[in-house]
Amino acid sequence: MKNVIFILVLAMSLTFNTTEAQTSIGTVENSFRTNYFTDLSIGSNGKSQIGSISFGHLWGLGKRKQWHLGYGLRLSSYLGEKNRSYVSADPDLYQVDAKTDTLTIANPQQNNFGLFITGTYRIKDRFELGFNLDLLGYTFGGDQTAKFLGNNSRTPIVTNASVGFVNITKYDKYDIGFVKSEFMVGYWLNEKWMARAGFSTFITEYRTDRELQEGNDRFKAFDFVPFIAIRYSMKHN
Repeated sequence: MKNVIFILVLAMSLTFNTTEAQTSIGTVENSFRTNYFTDLSIGSNGKSQIGSISFGHLWGLGKRKQWHLGYGLRLSSYLGEKNRSYVSADPDLYQVDAKTDTLTIANPQQNNFGLFITGTYRIKDRFELGFNLDLLGYTFGGDQTAKFLGNNSRTPIVTNASVGFVNITKYDKYDIGFVKSEFMVGYWLNEKWMARAGFSTFITEYRTDRELQEGNDRFKAFDFVPFIAIRYSMKHN
């Protein structure tokens, strides 16, 4: 995740320097000091689907107000394929083959309400590059039937898996709970509407009622999903 953000920021910086060097750009349309928006996005990779609705606030920065930074609230709903495999989420166990156990969720579905940060850069008149990232949230949804399979076991244990906990973005394997990010290209259709497309990365997590693996009751899965979205600018100046 850290490498992806670095690459995106670098690309935005290079674009900014190139744009500044050009003299034929003229006045940038839809530049603003502040902007309140609402946004709807949907994405799927054939196995996982996610939809989100959000409300946010942006501030325009720089001489031309082409840089935009802000924050917002987002409600996301996730639906995964049947019998989805989740792996040990504890940082000392995550993606370590000799230590990772598996929790298979029969019908994964969960929702998250969270706080996100966002940043975009306007290219010429209508195009934008941007990203957003959940910082803090709360996941909710129904309990799921699950099967736990230890690393050195052949017989699965049927158990209950649930959500209903606070999510915190830390870094990579240290993230706790549901964490979503988007990396996108946007196109302003007019002063109010922008179409967006890109890819979303997100982590979902379930917890067992008791520790079936010593020191761990958390299991997570990672998804990479293309998405499309539409954004409405409610008020800007």
